[in-house]
Amino acid sequence: ILSDRNDPNSITMPWVLQVYKDRQGTIWLATLESADYYHPSFSTFRVYDQFNKNTRSAYACPALCSDRLNQIWCGSWDNGIARLDPRSGEVKKYSVPYALSENNSYNIIYYLAADRKNQLWVLTAGGLIQFNIKAETYTKTNRGKTLKVFSRDITKIMSDPSSRIWFSTTDTIWKYNDDQQIFQAVYPAQQNEGKKKTVFNFWTDDDDSYLWILRGNPIELIWLNKNSGKEIIYHFPALQQHIWWIRQAGDSVIYLATDRNGFYAYYPSTGKSEEYNIHTGLPSNQVKAMAAGADGSIWLGTMKGIVRFDPVSRSFRNYTIQDGLETESVIHSNAQTTDGTIFFPTIQNVIAI
Repeated sequence: ILSDRNDPNSITMPWVLQVYKDRQGTIWLATLESADYYHPSFSTFRVYDQFNKNTRSAYACPALCSDRLNQIWCGSWDNGIARLDPRSGEVKKYSVPYALSENNSYNIIYYLAADRKNQLWVLTAGGLIQFNIKAETYTKTNRGKTLKVFSRDITKIMSDPSSRIWFSTTDTIWKYNDDQQIFQAVYPAQQNEGKKKTVFNFWTDDDDSYLWILRGNPIELIWLNKNSGKEIIYHFPALQQHIWWIRQAGDSVIYLATDRNGFYAYYPSTGKSEEYNIHTGLPSNQVKAMAAGADGSIWLGTMKGIVRFDPVSRSFRNYTIQDGLETESVIHSNAQTTDGTIFFPTIQNVIAI
């Protein structure tokens, strides 16, 4: 799907920063200039250029999320946050007041997440702030008040399918209790655990029942049940921390996509894994995105094209420029519609499969 400024149904510009699916199943693209959306019923893109009105520079949207009213929130690199009402098309921007920030660091947004009470959590270059959507006001979080962790230590914010807020710091996963307005250490639950291990990343599953946590050196991949606290630890001594995507196919296999070591299939019943890299069929060891096809296949976005992996034959089918792709470099994002269409963003366009 190419960028064509003369076509109102194409994307705004080639450089796509993120692909995001909202609560209604609409696909949103964050670009260097605006936010575009794709609705499966229309099978075309629509452009919201209102982000750029009265803005001196292009309104880049590296962070996207939707709240419980399905309003879309965009976090920019230097202009704070903006709210888009998909029904009216209205866009309203909210820069952080100078009183909260001695410089512009609080207007540089890394992550956005909306909680169950429709509060917006904003991770910025200056630390963590909250935005009251109803009152349209910011609150700066501090140690010992609403947060039990220091905001500058927070490395990632995530809202799960139940709109619960999860945070990672350098060595701990936290859950926000919105009733008590406190954070609870989830993993490790006991904060006196010896020498702590670095948390590199964490993810939630689509069914909202467990977390994946990547930490340690050598690497540990932890499966954690959100409700019972039960954990299973998988050890990958040969891997570094550059695991970007995890997908579990039933109880039989766990797929890992890495940024340096290619693609892995791990079989929990035997404890064995199969490694796939440039020597065994992959076009690149840098796997930036992963999604599951409706037929059970695994689709990979790499630095040298799109790959379809057949779990039965354990074979690859590589798609490159020779197959019609405009570019082969996929970035760290993807989204999938309810009809099974997979979107992989690239530095020049969006690939739809």
